Amino acid sequence: EVHCMNPMKNSRFKHSMIACNGYLYAIGGNNNCTCEQYDIENNSWKTMNRLCVKERKYPILFIYNESILYVFSGYSEGKKCLSTSEKINLKIPNASWVLLEIKLDYYGCGVIYFNNNHDDSILFFGGKMNNSCSNEVFKYSFRNGKIEKINQKMETKMFFKENTMLSLNNYDNTYIQLGENENNEIVPYTLQTDAIIFEY
Repeated sequence: EVHCMNPMKNSRFKHSMIACNGYLYAIGGNNNCTCEQYDIENNSWKTMNRLCVKERKYPILFIYNESILYVFSGYSEGKKCLSTSEKINLKIPNASWVLLEIKLDYYGCGVIYFNNNHDDSILFFGGKMNNSCSNEVFKYSFRNGKIEKINQKMETKMFFKENTMLSLNNYDNTYIQLGENENNEIVPYTLQTDAIIFEY
């Protein structure tokens, strides 16, 4: 069954969206720093505070502990990568965005979240900077709030239009995501995270 949703309060494209606990979040876009929250049950949009930067196209979104919305990188006019990131507490009414003291120089990364006894972090795979694809891998730790480059690299330089990699098998940590290679060909990329070595 198809339901008609009320329109957003702001026109936008090249934005990113994420869902959590019955809400959708529309963040940034072309020449846009506005943010909105959509209440699925009540079919209503609510304006959130603006991002700290005046434009953030296709930012990477992640919600931690169902409460903190993180916005990583993105790009601005001329496809200039935004290395800044920010976060907001969704549990606090009318909360403001806070810039993070980290730097991620790529947008369009594949993203995987890890949470175990040793780690609580996001891995960023590939992406683009200055129109060039990357095979770098970075890790952002929620425990210390720092980002670091992992020694191992992807076998192929890839750009991912969607920022979530799909799990094929939780037992051997195999993931797959459709991406674009350096020839702008859309191809599936399979990743086994067992090959990524962490130092503690």
